[in-house]
Order: sequence, then C-alpha cells, then structure tokens
Amino acid sequence: MLDFSDPDYRRNPYPTLKRLRETDPLYRHPHGFWISTRHADVRFFNRDPRLGRDLRKLTFGGAHVVYAQLPTLLESYTTGMFHLDPPDHTRVRRLFSHAFTPAAVARMVASVERTAHTLVSALPDEGAIELIHDVAKPFPVAVIGDLLDVPEADYPVLERWSFAISEIVELTISKAKLARAEQSAREFKAYLEAFVERRRREPGDGLVDRLIAIERDHGTLSEAELIHNIMLLFVAGHETTTNLIGNGLYALLRHPDQLARLRRDPALLPLAIEECLRYESPANATPRCAHEDIEVRGKIIRRGELVMCMLGAANRDPEAFADPERLDITRDPNPHESFGGGIHYCIGAPLARLEGRLALAALLARYRHFTIDDSRVAWADRVNLRGLSQFGLQVAQ
Repeated sequence: MLDFSDPDYRRNPYPTLKRLRETDPLYRHPHGFWISTRHADVRFFNRDPRLGRDLRKLTFGGAHVVYAQLPTLLESYTTGMFHLDPPDHTRVRRLFSHAFTPAAVARMVASVERTAHTLVSALPDEGAIELIHDVAKPFPVAVIGDLLDVPEADYPVLERWSFAISEIVELTISKAKLARAEQSAREFKAYLEAFVERRRREPGDGLVDRLIAIERDHGTLSEAELIHNIMLLFVAGHETTTNLIGNGLYALLRHPDQLARLRRDPALLPLAIEECLRYESPANATPRCAHEDIEVRGKIIRRGELVMCMLGAANRDPEAFADPERLDITRDPNPHESFGGGIHYCIGAPLARLEGRLALAALLARYRHFTIDDSRVAWADRVNLRGLSQFGLQVAQ
C-alpha cells in the first residue's frame, strides 16, 4: 500500500514511486482512487477530454463534501479556472491567458530581472544565507504582486495567505490546515474585493484593471470569478515557483559536474530549467476526474472516480527518459509533465520558466562558490508541493 503519511515517502517519494511504476503502474488505492505513475499514462490522463478537473463530479469525497463547511474554498472551487471543465473553463481561461502569452511575458523580462537582482544583491558577499526565506519565497510574490499592481507593503501578508491556501492541494491535509486555508482565503477575498473596488474608482494599468474592464464592458466574467481567479493565480504562481528555484539550485549543487557545465556555457540555462523541472518537479501530483468509464491497462476507471497523476513518477520513467535518475542539463527533448497538459496546462508556465531562469542566473552571477549546509536543509512535510522548507548555504564570490 502507498502510504502518503509515511515520513520516508514524504522526504523522498521516488523509490516508492519507482516500485509502483514497475509493479502496478495504475494502482487502485485502498481509499478508492487511482494512482498513475507511467509517463505515457499520465500524458493520456492529462490530455484526454474524458477526464476533467471539476472535483464536484467525483462520486465520493468531492469538493462539495470536503468543503461543505468551508464556504470560501467551496466558492473558489466553483469559480476558479483550475477546478472548472469546459465551457466555463474555456471562457475564464481565455480572459486570463493574455497576461501569459510569450509577448506578454517578454515585456516582463526587465521587471523580473530587476526584482531578482534586487533580492540577490541584498545578500551578504560571503558567509551564510538561507535561500528559501531570502530569495525563493519573496521573489515570486514580488513578481506576481507587480503583475497585479498591488502595494509592495502588502507582499508579506499576501505571502502568508498564499502559503496557507496552497495547502489545499495536499493529499493528507489536516482539518487544522483546512481551517487555516479557509480563514486565509476569506481574508484574501476581502482584500481583493476592496482592492478591486478601489481600482474601479481609480483605474491603473495592471492586469487587474484589464480584467475589470472585461467584466464591465463584456459581462463575461462574474465578480466571484474575477476575485477567485486573481487569488488562484497568486497562490499557484507562488509556491510552485519557490520550489522551482530551491529545488533547481539544490539539484545543481548535488551534481557539480552539471553546475560546472552550466557555468562554462550559460546558454544552457533554459535547458537546465527544464531538466530541474523534470528531475525535482515542484508539484508531484495532479487530479483528474473521469467523466465516463475508461479502460486503461486492462482496468476500468469508472465515471466519477479520481485519478491522481503522479508527475514526479512520470518524469523519471525510463520508458520516456534515458537514465532518468541522472540530472542532465543538456537533455533535449525533455517531455516532462511538470506543468500538466491539455486544456489545463499551467497557464503561468512561461512566467515560471522566466522566473526560474533569471533567479538562478542572478545567484550564479553573484557567487562563484556555494556549499550546502546539510544541518540547515529540510524538505517541506508535503506530498504534492515538493520543495525545501529550509535551504542553508555558505557562499563566497
């Protein structure tokens, strides 16, 4: 049995996922849901329209049950694009997607680079640093805050709310953390309602202002959809990018030959980011709900059943990747599943790639020497959002 609460699994899930991938790649968990670990299957589940993300359609344990006493989170599930199926998903995603087109992200390069430089320049020239607290957490908050044009003074409370809300994707979330997520979502919602109201009176030129104009002029976005999708963009773009930065540098430092190769040839950085995404995926699982009976590997997934697509397992499948346990920053092609696939492919993927690339570039340019302080390294006690909660380093120029 795969036990998500097992401390060894939570510290390092890959040996267990490897055994499962080799012995039972479509595993029926005793709790009634399916776990998919093969790359080909995960790609199929992420893309086939016979499966969706609306967890209200589950025949057991759906969002309407889990969040029955949590009205703000339930409202988020009924309006957020991450939890919707077409046609609502298509309509809402189309309105937000213009903020993340290649052209839109290209216009953000100077701002994101400036943010990375500011954070990294504030670090000491040598000695001890704490990467997660000093860089990896505040960096995506600042980037998204700038995109939404919220006051910089509000970044710390936005980061706190975002972290608490992000816990809802965890497969083993406790009642206490659910309650904390609901409270944070309620406070974040009230903040955004007030912010949006101010911007209605005094328009600016940020993403929120463009979305307000769409809501006002075309009536294609409800107030709840506007508020909750802004909130979800912040939450989704925060914790995963934090993990990409922390996991990426950690992987490179654990493979000094690859770090040395990257220093010799900085043009490899885009490929290195893709390999870091594959090797240590910031999100390890994504859910899919079957809309009809589907046969896979001779097993029948019934309508309304949940499939957990284990992205980290798929990304280390030897049927898809040569020598998958090895970090190789020249790996190309690299068809990892870290951003999901199909209509629910991560809307912020271009921005996440940019943030990862510029954060690592700034760190590698500032310091020639990194030494991991193993006494100050800890993985977050999570199953899905896999990342370091603490990452201590000794650095020198």
